[in-house]
Amino acid sequence: MKKGIMIVILIASLTLVTACSGGETELDSDEKIEAFIANTLGNEEGAYKEVNSQIIMEGSGDTLEVEARKIEDYYSKQGDYIKTILTHSTTKEGDVTKELNDPLTSMIPEDFTFEEDTLFPVSSELSEEDKRQLKEHILNEFKEKF
Repeated sequence: MKKGIMIVILIASLTLVTACSGGETELDSDEKIEAFIANTLGNEEGAYKEVNSQIIMEGSGDTLEVEARKIEDYYSKQGDYIKTILTHSTTKEGDVTKELNDPLTSMIPEDFTFEEDTLFPVSSELSEEDKRQLKEHILNEFKEKF
């Protein structure tokens, strides 16, 4: 009887140790690649912006770390290009921005017509290959221009 209880305790202990050690070695990680068109906010120039973004989230809860790269091309209601803002943001260092004078976004429909208060999510239509290419585009632009 004592031997049976000891075996049950040993099995329960091994199961607990295995479950705990598995949780420590896995790191929660997620990456989102997007291309979309959105109305500008009140403090932003222009009527709408085309956006390419990469967001990487690692960890969870108090250990969550986020890194984001965003390319925003700003346009008037008539579709005239205004400016481009590159933003690199991290949980630890905050936002670092750079303004440019050439449009840089990719994978935005060319036949877009501005409609107020409408968001055009293109990322839902991107294939995995499109997302890979868009990620490469974003990283290259930041490497070259930042």
